[in-house]
Amino acid sequence: MDLDGLGPISLRNFGNHLGQHPVSYAALRQVQRVQERMGGCVTLQFGDGPSGLAGEVGKAIDGSMEMDLYMLNRANLSAEGAASTFIHESSHYMRGARGFEIGTQVEEYMAFRREKLFELGRRPSFDERKAIWTDKILNDP
Repeated sequence: MDLDGLGPISLRNFGNHLGQHPVSYAALRQVQRVQERMGGCVTLQFGDGPSGLAGEVGKAIDGSMEMDLYMLNRANLSAEGAASTFIHESSHYMRGARGFEIGTQVEEYMAFRREKLFELGRRPSFDERKAIWTDKILNDP
């Protein structure tokens, strides 16, 4: 992979991007509150994710939540792309911390819906939410 594409993104750019958008800032604050309460971490992995994943969330044995963002994934090669992945994974992170199962179709839909909120800057319309369900959940292998 050509690492020259990583030029526009740095930890500062990524952090600035999270802090400047209301949706990403709210997600960041929610993740921070879970970390204060339960422990856990968000790790920026500068490598490829398993099976082409842009990010993943899991619950550790001690009950803390963990999030990995794979920064060499094509979706994360810009600060906005990495922030979008963070928004998506933060949905899993928050709902997992609340005791919801995070590997379900409904959970994936909720995460894509939150990501769309970030992308559009407004709540997705009914047709946009229906398209998320159809395109991302039903038609994605």
